[in-house]
Amino acid sequence: MNAFIQDAIRETVAEVSTAMLTSLQAVDPNITAVHYIQGSGQEIDSILANKDRVSSQTYKKYPCVMLVEDVGYDVGRFFTEANLRLAIAVHTQYDYSSEKRDTVTMRAILWPIYNALFAAIAQSKYFNVMNDGEMSHTVYERKLWSPQVGEKKENTLTSWVDALDITNLKLKFNNHKIC
Repeated sequence: MNAFIQDAIRETVAEVSTAMLTSLQAVDPNITAVHYIQGSGQEIDSILANKDRVSSQTYKKYPCVMLVEDVGYDVGRFFTEANLRLAIAVHTQYDYSSEKRDTVTMRAILWPIYNALFAAIAQSKYFNVMNDGEMSHTVYERKLWSPQVGEKKENTLTSWVDALDITNLKLKFNNHKIC
C-alpha cells in the first residue's frame, strides 16, 4: 500500500484543474484553479476564513473540491472501498435568485467540474472503476450552503457558496495502491 485516499483525491483534483482552467476562466476570469481542501467541516471553515485574511489568497479559494472528513474504509483481501463525502463549491452572491444560481454557478461551473472530476476518477491509477455503477452516490444541489451545517440552509462559511454535496460515494482501490 503506497498512497492515501487524500493524496489520490488531491492529485485527481489537480488534473481536473489543469484540464478545465481555460474554460472556467471564460466564465469567470478571477478563477485561478480548481482548489482542493480536506478536513472536518469546522477545519474547512477555518481554512477558508484564514484565506480571507490574506488578500493574495482571496481568489485561491473557489471553485474548490472539499473532501469532508471522516473517511470510512471497508477493507477486503483484494480491494479497499472508501466511503467519501465530497463537496464542490463556488462563491456566489447572496441576492441571486434560484434561477440565476442555476445558470451562473450550477450549470456554468459546478456541474462541469463534477463531470470532469468523475471522468478523472474513472481514469485514475488509484481507483478501480469498471463502470459508472461502481461510483454510485447521492448529489445535492446546495444553494447558500456550508459543509459544516449539512442539511440545514444556514451558511457558516466566511463567504456565500453554492455547492454540489456528494454523499455516500463509494470508491474501490486495489489494496496495493491505497492505505
